[in-house]
Amino acid sequence: MKKTIVLLPGDGIGPEVTCAAATVLRECAHEFSHEFDLHEFPIGGAAIDRAGTPLPNETLDACRKADAVFLGAVGGAKWDSLPVGKRPESGLLGLRKGLGLYVNVRPVKLLEPLRGISPLKPERLGDLDIEIVRELAGGMYFGERGNVSENGVERAWDTESYSTPEIERIATFAYARAEKREVDVADLGNEDFIAHSVESPYRRRVIELFSRNRTELKMPIEMPTIESIKRFVQMGMGVAIVPRMCVQWEIEHGWMKEVKVRQLNMPRHVYLVSRRGARLPHAAAELMRILRQA
Repeated sequence: MKKTIVLLPGDGIGPEVTCAAATVLRECAHEFSHEFDLHEFPIGGAAIDRAGTPLPNETLDACRKADAVFLGAVGGAKWDSLPVGKRPESGLLGLRKGLGLYVNVRPVKLLEPLRGISPLKPERLGDLDIEIVRELAGGMYFGERGNVSENGVERAWDTESYSTPEIERIATFAYARAEKREVDVADLGNEDFIAHSVESPYRRRVIELFSRNRTELKMPIEMPTIESIKRFVQMGMGVAIVPRMCVQWEIEHGWMKEVKVRQLNMPRHVYLVSRRGARLPHAAAELMRILRQA
């Protein structure tokens, strides 16, 4: 793999962090036979000192041409007295706008070795795993602001505004991320489940699973067939736990959304039925071999 990466050390701890990251990238390139072409450019306070602006044109042009950008940090007390729009942070905002960056993804995941030093109580942590999706290109950062003096009274404003497309694109991104993530059984306590009215081993196991996790399993609606269950789900009457193969078409065509439940990993028994005493056809024998290896 060959990639061009722009390094933007910036200010404060930024150069130190960027130097360490570049070392890791070089080691990865050596270990896995990649080729990373690293180029360093100024941003923030360092760029103000060097070029008089927090985001020089050469920096933005280099970022646009690169495969990836690694940003350290911007800002510091040295430049706090500069007017708004001329401070180091303006370089960061200009970079977002210039590259069309509108999503900030902030994962919050508990690493087991760090459980003991978390500021949260251990009993409150559980299996902490959430993700915050933040919009970057609209709102107060880029809204209209100003101040006037009228009849000796000063008035100021700082506008936060979003357009419909800005909201739609961040929501679309967040929904797609959510579909790929798992939920915990405890997260399903407020859901109404559309259940199959026919008793089965899988139904019993789902009930037992919710009971073990001290989560109420509400089943106000019971339907006789998978087709009727799907219709009620599409009508927004609730959710259902069904084999994926039963709703594959609906998922692929966007009629339903799939959400994985972390504890629901149930083995399914597959039976191959053939005529007594007959030799298995080649296809059937191959299927059994694959299933045994799975």
